[in-house]
Amino acid sequence: MFILLLTLLTSLVVWITSAIGLLLIFPLNWYIIDTVLYSVFSFLYLVGSSLVASAFDFYEKMGTDVSTPTVQQLILCVVLGYICMFVYGMSGLIGYKQWRIQYRLFQRRRLLEEDDLDI
Repeated sequence: MFILLLTLLTSLVVWITSAIGLLLIFPLNWYIIDTVLYSVFSFLYLVGSSLVASAFDFYEKMGTDVSTPTVQQLILCVVLGYICMFVYGMSGLIGYKQWRIQYRLFQRRRLLEEDDLDI
């Protein structure tokens, strides 16, 4: 529950700041921030979903009296957690690719400016 609320609120804040246009005010490289943020979220979902899956496996091996609806909810939580992990991981990868493109363009522009100074 903690991971879900953390990622939901943080993603909502990032989305609102980009929708309003506040990203343009701050001179930060937002592609790197997105990459790091979404990569951390992906890792948190991996760890959280794996812990829930191990708890489900523990309940089965110990033979505890866990009701069928609870087991179904645990399975659903694990599946949705891995889906969220994949989505956040892909978002982090896309952010990294956008940063790499931006960095290469910056390097080219800097090289062109250096060539103009030499002439």
